[in-house]
Amino acid sequence: KEQWKEPHPKNQQLSQAKSIPLNQSIINQMFNYDDQETAPNLVVDIKKDDGGDEQNLTQNNNNNPPNDYSDGIQNPEEHDMKASIAAVLGNVLEWYDFAIFGYLSDIIGEVFFPPNQEGNRALIQSFAVFGAAFLVRPIGSIMIGIIGDTVGRKSALETSIFFMAIPTFALGCLPSFASVGWFSTLLLIIVRILQGFSVGGQLMSSVVFTMERNDRSKWGRWGASVFAFSSIGIALGSLFSYVIRETLNDEQLRVWGWRIPFWFGALGALPGLYLKLHARESGPPGSDDDQQQQSGERNVLKESFSKSNCRALISCILICALPAAAYYTVFVWLVMFMEKMVDPPVPHAFAINAGLTFFGPFLSYGGGFAADFHGNYVNLMYFSAVNLAWSFPVLLHFVGKGDPFVAASSQAFLGILLALWTGAMLPWIVASFPPSVRLTSVSFAYNLSTGIFGGFSPAIATALVDRYDSTAPGLFVTVLAVLAMLGLYIAPKSETERSKDTGDIQFADVNQLDHSEQSEHEMT
Repeated sequence: KEQWKEPHPKNQQLSQAKSIPLNQSIINQMFNYDDQETAPNLVVDIKKDDGGDEQNLTQNNNNNPPNDYSDGIQNPEEHDMKASIAAVLGNVLEWYDFAIFGYLSDIIGEVFFPPNQEGNRALIQSFAVFGAAFLVRPIGSIMIGIIGDTVGRKSALETSIFFMAIPTFALGCLPSFASVGWFSTLLLIIVRILQGFSVGGQLMSSVVFTMERNDRSKWGRWGASVFAFSSIGIALGSLFSYVIRETLNDEQLRVWGWRIPFWFGALGALPGLYLKLHARESGPPGSDDDQQQQSGERNVLKESFSKSNCRALISCILICALPAAAYYTVFVWLVMFMEKMVDPPVPHAFAINAGLTFFGPFLSYGGGFAADFHGNYVNLMYFSAVNLAWSFPVLLHFVGKGDPFVAASSQAFLGILLALWTGAMLPWIVASFPPSVRLTSVSFAYNLSTGIFGGFSPAIATALVDRYDSTAPGLFVTVLAVLAMLGLYIAPKSETERSKDTGDIQFADVNQLDHSEQSEHEMT
């Protein structure tokens, strides 16, 4: 944007010439231009070396970069802010919809599974259905990611929001096991899978949509703000669960009370409706109108899984494993552990969890701000991973003693470490992929990792406590912290350049390539 502030037409021409991914010898005619007031269009004539046809490119001469996507918008900055706010508000209600299932998993286990089962079997079954949604998250991430990388980021976000709101409302209308038997369980699984399909593309769509519309130096805090609003949604789910548990008796909860939070989740469609009616479409940075019109000719899936992209994908999958499992263990499973598995139970476990999840957004934004301020994302992630590796099993041991102050302090400490990791991780993984396949690649890597390691972490943690002791789930997170550090270590270094200051991947500028060794196709 800086280079386009200078109004002199020739400066615009030179900037435009530098941005064209062709050998400079190909451009054998400078730009012709008239007075800006009488001729608003800047005509660029490009002729090929081999005597090919002349190509005329017309750009609006309005001191804006050719890919700022602000055509027809009187105040694009204000518009972008409103669209970003709508995106993060959609994130709040979508993650409320997704998380409320986890907080009501004990009641859902009683309603949709056979009664009078031994031990924590019904709870494990309910957590398994909770995890089933994560199995389809990679599929949802690919489908919605392709929409985002071809049609546009806004369309991807709209699709994911509506796909979450409708199944959530439907879940609150399902019949119980006592009414229709195993058919109710099957319907529960189907609805939960639809939710997983939606959330698979939603979170990273929001992250990429918001980051790409804001200054690069603030990516950490903008990415963290999306996660912060996710935390608010999860906190609302925790609070709603706490309120209905305190106001209704067990019989009322099982018969009709559990349905209310899911009906409330239908409000998640409102931000999606705002985006559909008011937000402008945007494609990947660097794409123009012609490219978007020809997007159907691109094989985004093939590009995302190309040989040059695979190492970055594997690295990001390992890196995302740690927050995936640790977050659901700390903020979804741990409250059930304190309430159902600790003897004596931790007093007011749901109130403690709700309070800390409402404090979570400040932690998330603080982590993003720290990442932008510190600058070196890699070092910050190493610091967080090492501390999570040793502290998780140790703190779970003390939480198992049943003291509410120790439980709250332990959960808060783990939340701080997770916030630091996430604040540095988000801008790092977004910068790991070129814009043309960014949403598909980031969404797939994040959601595959979450599907494998995160979705079933509550069920795995419950089974480990049943078989071993309270420290076993902490050791599970320790293993994932080691895998995450391995992902940082194997991240691409030779295919791309990394900034010594930030640890970001810096994609090579086409103007710095040795054009004599590149074909036109490779340079383009």
